[in-house]
Amino acid sequence: MVNRMAHILLLDSDESHASALVRAIERHGHEVQVLHNWTKVGIALDRSLSNCDVIVLDLSTNRVDDWALLRAIGVWITTHIPRPQVLCLSRVHREPTFRLEVEKYGARFLHER
Repeated sequence: MVNRMAHILLLDSDESHASALVRAIERHGHEVQVLHNWTKVGIALDRSLSNCDVIVLDLSTNRVDDWALLRAIGVWITTHIPRPQVLCLSRVHREPTFRLEVEKYGARFLHER
């Protein structure tokens, strides 16, 4: 069985954190595109999202802009096939209600230690 390389879009405002994630992901043979600025995502949402298999969004800072982006991604994936998988992660422990809110938008949540 041959593993296919995944195209991953990483949305992370913390450049040093993003660099560490990119190194870890690329070690497994996947291709990663990183965006640190949400306005760039808004401008190129269709193009950026349609070329990826997985979207990883860092919600560690829990900013309003991050949630707006997750909502926009949630709407986008409901209207496109194939649909990328969405993973939200946080380096901060979150309560179950936070996790449920993430899942409401079609994403999975992971607490990163």
